[in-house]
Amino acid sequence: GWADHLEFMDGRLANSLDYAGKLLKSGDSNIATSVSGTQAPTAYGGMDWWKQVKVLDGALSYFVGGQLELHRSFKPDGQFMPWNWGYSARGAKAVANIWRTAFVGCRGVIGFHDLSIFNPDWTWSAGYKEVKPCMDRIASGVGKHLIHNLKGEPSVAVLYSQASIRAAFFENRREEHSKLRDKYIQLLHHLGYAFDFVSYEQLADGTFESRGYKALILADATAMSDAEVAAVERFAAKGGAVLAEGVPATREGNCRKRVQSPLARFVLIPKVDVSYLKALEYPAEPENAALIAAEQDRLESALAKAGVNPPRLLLSDASGGGRFRLAETYARAGKGALFWGVISNDRQDHVIDFSFPKKGHLYDLAAGKYIGFGDRFTLPFAGGRPYAFELTDERPAISELTAEDGKIRIAYSKDVDSVVYLRIYDPKGQEVEHYSRKLVVKNGFAEMTVPFALSDPKGEWRVTATDVVGRAVREIVFTHK
Repeated sequence: GWADHLEFMDGRLANSLDYAGKLLKSGDSNIATSVSGTQAPTAYGGMDWWKQVKVLDGALSYFVGGQLELHRSFKPDGQFMPWNWGYSARGAKAVANIWRTAFVGCRGVIGFHDLSIFNPDWTWSAGYKEVKPCMDRIASGVGKHLIHNLKGEPSVAVLYSQASIRAAFFENRREEHSKLRDKYIQLLHHLGYAFDFVSYEQLADGTFESRGYKALILADATAMSDAEVAAVERFAAKGGAVLAEGVPATREGNCRKRVQSPLARFVLIPKVDVSYLKALEYPAEPENAALIAAEQDRLESALAKAGVNPPRLLLSDASGGGRFRLAETYARAGKGALFWGVISNDRQDHVIDFSFPKKGHLYDLAAGKYIGFGDRFTLPFAGGRPYAFELTDERPAISELTAEDGKIRIAYSKDVDSVVYLRIYDPKGQEVEHYSRKLVVKNGFAEMTVPFALSDPKGEWRVTATDVVGRAVREIVFTHK
């Protein structure tokens, strides 16, 4: 009864949000609905994020409880903008938070509060000066490129089970359950695997099976419906790997106890263990370093046996210290390109050998520079210096830029997806910022028409086009009559 009541109330909240959104859109179909200050998934308060994300267009979310990964998994095109900088975050931590937000796939980032940005005299605050360079880089077109052209290709899924959250609550293990979700987010990023969360409903209704995942992780998934259990059985029968931490499906979907688990044979780790997160706080301590290595090696080995071998970026200490295990890696792919966002979780600075799965032209979009051609590069790596690596088969180049009285066309020499930054200057040489654009390039082509006003001066206007990846620049002058 208790779990059934919570399921009903979670549904009531989602229905209310859906009703409010539809009511607002009846007056203006172009608006987007979202909620702000969102909380971690819990057994109470309506925090079933699968139900809410289905009826919202986005959220201004906090970053606790794995929300960013849950939200982007459930609605890849959602307008999610987290409160992910400001507060007490400064320097390297703030920079890492902002890039992490971009790598996850959010549409923007929000800072709290005004003093995180401005001083009382309206000059930039010290905290904002520290993050402004990375804000400018993302706004230069890198963010748009990440959103529109580079997509994750996940082969691993992690089950999001609201019923199991409820079970953990009345078993007095809610913190343990929440931390286990964080553990797998960290582990998968440290190992460089792209992954999705899948909801209990997506597992039961066949959506999960249609997506081509090779492995399913059941992290403390103690409460599962018969339909979910059947879906797991079908997945395993077709060769999919099922890896469980904690015995799964010991309870039904309404949290009623089962006599025995029908999925017990898939247990990889019998008892939930979240000591990995504690070890990350002081990773240099020998016992913590050993624990981190053991946890990563165990999951990596299990996934490899399942045939999960995506093209991964491998990091090793250039001084001979072996594999570097403290980097979050966010893997994506685009047309003729592979991408990895990389953030150090270590307080110490390092020199790292970055080994890529193939040779290519390597760019760092975070710095806006070309690194070189090859498959291995030795580079400095620090907490406040994330990398946004893009590896391309060929260097992107703008082959054609034409303009006829404001109709601008851009063509590339190859069939690529990118972003081009168009800057438009009036006859006096002043940039007209409200006409300048970052255009998404698809299949090597983009175009726009300058919406000239009657008051705009006639004469020769200038356009510069800069590719956001390769930094190739073309320029043209056209006459506005």
